[in-house]
Amino acid sequence: MTTKKRIDPLEKKSESAEIESLNPLKNQEEKLDIISSNTILSLSIPGRPTTKLRPRFARIKKFVRTYDSQEKQKETYCWQIKSRTGNMNPVDGPLVVTLIFIFKKPKSYSKGRNKTFHTVKPDLDNLVKWILDVGNKILWYDDKQVVKIAAIKIYGEEERTIITLEKAVDSYYRD
Repeated sequence: MTTKKRIDPLEKKSESAEIESLNPLKNQEEKLDIISSNTILSLSIPGRPTTKLRPRFARIKKFVRTYDSQEKQKETYCWQIKSRTGNMNPVDGPLVVTLIFIFKKPKSYSKGRNKTFHTVKPDLDNLVKWILDVGNKILWYDDKQVVKIAAIKIYGEEERTIITLEKAVDSYYRD
């Protein structure tokens, strides 16, 4: 015969309070500065997060030419990253990248509505692709060095993208 464990209501409150304190989105502005001992770089790029668009095609007589419609936008974004990193050389070795994409809450949302996650377009995978492509030869030599990615889309006060680079450590992969 099994006996049911009696749950103390005070104990349950303290347990839920402990869980709430671990919530990384509770105080967004405080939690956005992600710094650990393995952190190489943490930077914030102001402005609406950008997505990677599909390649464009142009037909020239019998040939089809592929081109990047975001070339100027990519140049501008690269310049913004370079201005924040100084003369930093690209990082070598395996990397862990943390990306936080912050969007402004639409005016149509009522003030009482507390919505944290950005669940509409643009897609998270396209946002991540953009950062990985733009970071080539600036933040890292090639995006194949990235062995782990953590990314989130949230609402905040001002639109920006936060990029954090860390050295990958063997403890990430052990059970």
